[in-house]
Amino acid sequence: IIKKEIGSGDSIDDRPVMVEVLELVEEGRFDAVVVSYFDRLGRGSGKDQDRVVESFLIGDTLIIELFPFNVYNMEDEASEEQVAFKQFLARRDLKNINKRLTVGKNSALRMGRWVFGTKPYGYVYHRKDKKLIPDKETSVVLKSIFEMYLTDEMSTVDIAWELNKSKIPSPTGSLWGHKTVNEILKNEVYTGVIVY
Repeated sequence: IIKKEIGSGDSIDDRPVMVEVLELVEEGRFDAVVVSYFDRLGRGSGKDQDRVVESFLIGDTLIIELFPFNVYNMEDEASEEQVAFKQFLARRDLKNINKRLTVGKNSALRMGRWVFGTKPYGYVYHRKDKKLIPDKETSVVLKSIFEMYLTDEMSTVDIAWELNKSKIPSPTGSLWGHKTVNEILKNEVYTGVIVY
Protein backbone atom coordinates (compact mmCIF):
# COMPACT_ATOMS: atom_id res chain seq x y z
CA ILE A 1 0.00 0.00 0.00
CA ILE A 2 1.43 3.40 -0.97
CA LYS A 3 0.46 6.38 1.17
CA LYS A 4 1.42 9.86 0.03
CA GLU A 5 1.15 13.04 2.04
CA ILE A 6 1.67 16.18 -0.02
CA GLY A 7 1.47 18.75 2.77
CA SER A 8 3.23 18.64 6.07
CA GLY A 9 2.59 19.80 9.58
CA ASP A 10 4.43 20.44 12.79
CA SER A 11 2.27 17.89 14.60
CA ILE A 12 1.12 14.38 13.69
CA ASP A 13 -2.48 15.48 14.27
CA ASP A 14 -2.02 18.00 11.42
CA ARG A 15 -1.06 15.13 9.08
CA PRO A 16 -4.15 13.00 8.32
CA VAL A 17 -2.26 10.45 6.21
CA MET A 18 0.32 9.95 8.97
CA VAL A 19 -2.46 9.44 11.53
CA GLU A 20 -4.05 6.83 9.24
CA VAL A 21 -0.72 5.00 8.77
CA LEU A 22 -0.08 4.87 12.52
CA GLU A 23 -3.58 3.47 13.11
CA LEU A 24 -2.96 0.75 10.52
CA VAL A 25 0.44 0.00 12.06
CA GLU A 26 -1.13 -0.37 15.52
CA GLU A 27 -3.67 -2.80 14.08
CA GLY A 28 -0.74 -4.96 12.94
CA ARG A 29 -1.65 -4.60 9.26
CA PHE A 30 1.97 -4.35 8.06
CA ASP A 31 5.20 -6.24 8.59
CA ALA A 32 7.12 -3.07 7.74
CA VAL A 33 6.68 0.54 6.70
CA VAL A 34 9.09 1.88 4.09
CA VAL A 35 10.00 5.57 4.12
CA SER A 36 12.38 7.41 1.80
CA TYR A 37 13.79 9.49 4.66
CA PHE A 38 13.24 8.86 8.34
CA ASP A 39 12.43 12.49 9.08
CA ARG A 40 9.08 12.00 7.29
CA LEU A 41 8.09 10.03 10.40
CA GLY A 42 9.90 11.82 13.17
CA ARG A 43 9.60 15.60 12.89
CA GLY A 44 6.92 16.20 15.49
CA SER A 45 7.23 17.12 19.16
CA GLY A 46 8.64 14.71 21.73
CA LYS A 47 5.09 13.52 22.34
CA ASP A 48 4.61 12.89 18.62
CA GLN A 49 7.92 11.05 18.40
CA ASP A 50 6.94 8.83 21.33
CA ARG A 51 3.64 8.15 19.58
CA VAL A 52 5.47 6.92 16.46
CA VAL A 53 7.71 4.58 18.47
CA GLU A 54 4.74 3.30 20.52
CA SER A 55 2.67 2.61 17.39
CA PHE A 56 5.46 0.56 15.82
CA LEU A 57 5.98 -1.34 19.10
CA ILE A 58 2.26 -2.12 19.41
CA GLY A 59 2.02 -3.29 15.81
CA ASP A 60 5.34 -5.18 15.94
CA THR A 61 6.21 -3.40 12.69
CA LEU A 62 9.63 -2.63 11.23
CA ILE A 63 10.65 0.75 9.82
CA ILE A 64 12.68 0.54 6.62
CA GLU A 65 14.50 3.72 5.64
CA LEU A 66 15.67 3.87 2.02
CA PHE A 67 18.14 6.79 2.12
CA PRO A 68 20.44 5.73 3.75
CA PHE A 69 19.22 2.15 3.90
CA ASN A 70 18.41 1.05 7.45
CA VAL A 71 15.98 -1.30 9.14
CA TYR A 72 14.69 -0.35 12.58
CA ASN A 73 13.02 -2.76 14.97
CA MET A 74 11.56 -0.90 17.94
CA GLU A 75 12.05 -3.96 20.16
CA ASP A 76 15.81 -3.78 19.56
CA GLU A 77 17.64 -1.41 21.92
CA ALA A 78 20.18 -0.28 19.29
CA SER A 79 17.38 0.53 16.81
CA GLU A 80 15.48 2.41 19.51
CA GLU A 81 18.54 4.57 20.23
CA GLN A 82 19.12 5.25 16.52
CA VAL A 83 15.48 6.22 16.08
CA ALA A 84 15.59 8.56 19.09
CA PHE A 85 18.68 10.26 17.67
CA LYS A 86 17.18 10.56 14.18
CA GLN A 87 13.98 12.00 15.66
CA PHE A 88 16.02 14.58 17.54
CA LEU A 89 17.85 15.59 14.34
CA ALA A 90 14.59 15.71 12.36
CA ARG A 91 12.98 17.99 14.94
CA ARG A 92 16.02 20.27 14.98
CA ASP A 93 15.99 20.37 11.17
CA LEU A 94 12.31 21.38 11.17
CA LYS A 95 12.98 24.17 13.68
CA ASN A 96 15.84 25.47 11.51
CA ILE A 97 13.66 25.41 8.39
CA ASN A 98 10.89 27.31 10.19
CA LYS A 99 13.40 29.83 11.53
CA ARG A 100 14.83 30.48 8.05
CA LEU A 101 11.33 30.87 6.61
CA THR A 102 10.40 33.36 9.32
CA VAL A 103 13.60 35.37 8.82
CA GLY A 104 12.99 35.38 5.04
CA LYS A 105 9.38 36.52 5.46
CA ASN A 106 10.34 39.27 7.89
CA SER A 107 13.08 40.49 5.55
CA ALA A 108 10.67 40.54 2.59
CA LEU A 109 8.07 42.41 4.68
CA ARG A 110 10.60 45.09 5.60
CA MET A 111 11.15 45.61 1.87
CA GLY A 112 7.40 46.08 1.42
CA ARG A 113 6.86 42.77 -0.35
CA TRP A 114 3.65 40.77 -0.17
CA VAL A 115 4.42 37.38 1.39
CA PHE A 116 0.92 36.11 2.05
CA GLY A 117 -1.28 33.92 -0.13
CA THR A 118 -4.52 35.72 -0.86
CA LYS A 119 -4.17 39.30 -2.04
CA PRO A 120 -6.63 41.83 -0.63
CA TYR A 121 -9.56 42.96 -2.75
CA GLY A 122 -8.65 45.89 -4.98
CA TYR A 123 -5.07 44.80 -5.57
CA VAL A 124 -3.12 42.58 -7.94
CA TYR A 125 0.17 40.88 -7.12
CA HIS A 126 3.07 42.15 -9.22
CA ARG A 127 5.37 39.12 -9.59
CA LYS A 128 8.49 41.02 -10.65
CA ASP A 129 8.90 43.14 -7.53
CA LYS A 130 6.61 40.98 -5.33
CA LYS A 131 4.43 43.89 -4.30
CA LEU A 132 0.75 44.74 -4.37
CA ILE A 133 -0.42 47.30 -6.91
CA PRO A 134 -3.94 48.69 -7.24
CA ASP A 135 -6.17 46.84 -9.69
CA LYS A 136 -7.73 49.28 -12.18
CA GLU A 137 -11.25 47.82 -11.95
CA THR A 138 -11.66 46.69 -8.35
CA SER A 139 -9.75 49.60 -6.76
CA VAL A 140 -12.56 51.89 -7.99
CA VAL A 141 -15.09 49.68 -6.19
CA LEU A 142 -12.88 49.65 -3.11
CA LYS A 143 -12.72 53.45 -3.08
CA SER A 144 -16.51 53.66 -3.40
CA ILE A 145 -16.96 51.28 -0.44
CA PHE A 146 -14.88 53.59 1.77
CA GLU A 147 -16.71 56.67 0.46
CA MET A 148 -20.13 55.12 1.15
CA TYR A 149 -19.02 54.26 4.66
CA LEU A 150 -17.15 57.44 5.59
CA THR A 151 -18.84 60.17 3.57
CA ASP A 152 -22.37 58.83 3.14
CA GLU A 153 -22.31 57.12 6.56
CA MET A 154 -23.95 54.00 5.14
CA SER A 155 -24.06 50.75 7.11
CA THR A 156 -22.25 47.65 5.88
CA VAL A 157 -25.64 46.09 5.04
CA ASP A 158 -26.61 49.12 2.93
CA ILE A 159 -23.22 49.12 1.18
CA ALA A 160 -23.59 45.42 0.32
CA TRP A 161 -27.12 46.10 -0.95
CA GLU A 162 -25.86 48.97 -3.12
CA LEU A 163 -23.02 46.89 -4.60
CA ASN A 164 -25.38 44.00 -5.38
CA LYS A 165 -27.91 46.41 -6.91
CA SER A 166 -25.12 47.71 -9.18
CA LYS A 167 -24.27 44.07 -10.14
CA ILE A 168 -20.69 44.40 -8.93
CA PRO A 169 -19.23 40.96 -8.17
CA SER A 170 -17.84 40.40 -4.69
CA PRO A 171 -14.24 39.20 -4.10
CA THR A 172 -15.50 35.60 -4.39
CA GLY A 173 -17.57 36.38 -7.49
CA SER A 174 -20.89 35.95 -5.67
CA LEU A 175 -23.18 38.45 -3.95
CA TRP A 176 -21.87 40.96 -1.43
CA GLY A 177 -22.67 40.46 2.23
CA HIS A 178 -22.25 42.85 5.17
CA LYS A 179 -19.49 40.62 6.60
CA THR A 180 -17.40 40.94 3.43
CA VAL A 181 -17.80 44.72 3.47
CA ASN A 182 -16.92 44.80 7.18
CA GLU A 183 -13.75 42.72 6.59
CA ILE A 184 -12.64 45.17 3.89
CA LEU A 185 -13.26 48.19 6.12
CA LYS A 186 -11.26 46.64 8.97
CA ASN A 187 -8.35 45.40 6.84
CA GLU A 188 -5.23 47.41 7.79
CA VAL A 189 -3.62 46.73 4.40
CA TYR A 190 -5.80 49.55 3.01
CA THR A 191 -4.05 51.99 5.37
CA GLY A 192 -0.65 50.99 4.00
CA VAL A 193 0.18 48.60 6.84
CA ILE A 194 1.19 44.97 6.30
CA VAL A 195 0.36 42.94 9.39
CA TYR A 196 2.38 39.80 10.10
